[in-house]
Amino acid sequence: MKNNKARNFLNVARVTHVLATFATNISMAMMFASSTFAIKLMEPITSAVTQYCILGTPLTPVAMGSLPIIVGGAIAFSGNPLTDTSLSVGVGAAFASNIILAIRNLAIKKMGDDDKPVLTLNIRLSQMPLMTSSMMGCSVLLLYLEKLDILPPAAPYIIAMCFLSGVFHVAYSYVSTGMVLTQLSVVSHAVANIMKRVLVVLLLYLGGTRQASLQNFLGLLVCVAGLFLYAWDKRPREQKNNTGSGNGVFSAISARSSVTVQGKRALLTLGTACLALFACGTAFYGVPTAPRQLRNGSPGDIVAALRRSTRELQTPTTMDAIPSWSFGPNSLKRPSWEDLEPDVSGYLVNDSLEIVDFLQKRLIHKPEESNFISNKLRTSVEVIKETQRIHYNMFDDALGKFKYCMLIDTADFENKGDPAITAGEIYYLARSGLQIVYYCNTQMCSEAHIDRAAKLAKKFSTDDLVILVHGGGNINHYVEHDKFRFWTMEKFAGFQIFVFPQSIRVEDPDSEHWAKCQQLYCCNRNLTLVLRDLGSLDIARRHFNGSTRLLMAPDMAFHIGPVKRFVSPAFDIMWVKRSDTEAPGYKRIPRHPPHLRLHVSDWHKFRTPNSGNSLERSFHAQVMGLFFIQRGRVVITDRVHGHILSTLLDIPHVLLDNQHRKLSNYFRTWNKGLQNVRVTDNPEEALAMALELLEIYKDTLPPRLPFMQISPAFKNINFTLPEMNYA
Repeated sequence: MKNNKARNFLNVARVTHVLATFATNISMAMMFASSTFAIKLMEPITSAVTQYCILGTPLTPVAMGSLPIIVGGAIAFSGNPLTDTSLSVGVGAAFASNIILAIRNLAIKKMGDDDKPVLTLNIRLSQMPLMTSSMMGCSVLLLYLEKLDILPPAAPYIIAMCFLSGVFHVAYSYVSTGMVLTQLSVVSHAVANIMKRVLVVLLLYLGGTRQASLQNFLGLLVCVAGLFLYAWDKRPREQKNNTGSGNGVFSAISARSSVTVQGKRALLTLGTACLALFACGTAFYGVPTAPRQLRNGSPGDIVAALRRSTRELQTPTTMDAIPSWSFGPNSLKRPSWEDLEPDVSGYLVNDSLEIVDFLQKRLIHKPEESNFISNKLRTSVEVIKETQRIHYNMFDDALGKFKYCMLIDTADFENKGDPAITAGEIYYLARSGLQIVYYCNTQMCSEAHIDRAAKLAKKFSTDDLVILVHGGGNINHYVEHDKFRFWTMEKFAGFQIFVFPQSIRVEDPDSEHWAKCQQLYCCNRNLTLVLRDLGSLDIARRHFNGSTRLLMAPDMAFHIGPVKRFVSPAFDIMWVKRSDTEAPGYKRIPRHPPHLRLHVSDWHKFRTPNSGNSLERSFHAQVMGLFFIQRGRVVITDRVHGHILSTLLDIPHVLLDNQHRKLSNYFRTWNKGLQNVRVTDNPEEALAMALELLEIYKDTLPPRLPFMQISPAFKNINFTLPEMNYA
């Protein structure tokens, strides 16, 4: 620097560069980088305002109009709207970084007016061997210290990432301020930064780490249009400046450099437009859709192709062929669409055209039609697969954009059905790539804990985090669980709240609690309620008719998947009898034939072993439910999850309905085509149906344990009473 004024500008540039870097890092530490990224897209507007406030240099009306177009298009393309960004320290730091960077760039430009500094990376070639050997020596030392357990295992990785971050930052800063900024105005430099960020997001879309929608690419086209407008406005002004207006702060250095800059702008815009077209094709043709044979050809060709594909790709529908689906090496891997689609070449052939059409529908738009295929299916494996397909089809639309979730009110208690739901929810989240950042079970979901979770949620963008609530059958019937949902809607205002499949039970329509349910569940545009049967959906549509989104889907426990029997039955008939407020109310168990063994109990007393944490206990409890069900060759149950776990195990069973029709509503909504299931509300009929199932499936059911046979010496003793003396 040859004069003090230029040195002062240099010092301002140094200080603001450091401050802007720290502000950006603080922003990314306080919230997600994607949220920081969205705010950084405001840089051209911030630079224009800062330039006007400090130097009084206005922009032309065309340039002023083009900046919001560029920024708005870039925000829509990146998929991180500012309205959905958490209001936190991170937001302020990101905005501060924009302002400080604008001041830095103005200082660098003014420094160039008063002097002609040459910004270089002052590294001599003779120093390179020393620097390289020093870095290698440090790396070896770090690894050695890690091996000696002096440093934690992650320390070398963290230090290496910090070092690489520094190297990349220095290289980027040199290119940005030492090369690009000398050729462009402050605002043009900010616009170029936007296009750099757009290119980064574009590469993420092409690389498959993001999913693109039509809205994203419309945003890109808007951004490119704004860039064309801005470049067109700059062209005549720079030509005029180069012909004799002197060296203004925002003029090009020479005619040659002006042409070069204009050429670069044109090439950048053209290249971005080409990449956009390429990315559109990649995104729309690469998004998982219905199989190719369902998209092309006449209906007859489609059916023929589907028959061929199902013969080649269909997962076998017998339990013997799928021993590793639920607990094997692929248990956390999401099934392909082909694996989940039904085989229309067999008994479904008469409905094949309608099924082919249905498989292409997005069920989120017509949730009441989501059971079209389910009720036609006859085998357990087919029902399980269709249930999972419904979930992926519907929930992908509702939850597909989110990366993180909180799960409220998980179950780890001895009612084995609710832990089975929790296990299914965890399987679904793992297979869908949603990362759990917080969860609480029923015992721990106090208002204080939910307050702490809501405080943690403020560090996330509402476009990245969704609040999930455990499913079940307890809307209005169990006040405590409604209270958790009410707290969740209050504490997580602004976030999307998604309630997994639930049933609704209305005993007293005049109760104060039901009135509160109607008030709070009806009109929350951020709330999605998934109902578990047509009866519950009808109640919700009549009483929760507002801005809340209402869907219908089967129970989440089906994500446990088909399970091959792993326990030999001790009884011919296992009668799973409720003992709580949802019990059907029958008192007497009818007599059974003396040559059979019948056991009656509920699974509350079938204790789960101790576990390390709540979620592990949920998985253990659902396994104990599967264990409990297998104690019978056939099953009679008045529990919905007695039916669901029996279906997972492919055990013939009888549903004994209660007065609220909870079981029959679910069964007739989803599973009424199952051949090995019967439904009644009469205990005597239930026993007769169980005996019928024993006879029908006698050649495929496993035998009763031999040591449980009654000795002939006791043949005069009446053993026709059910065993109820142990769980």
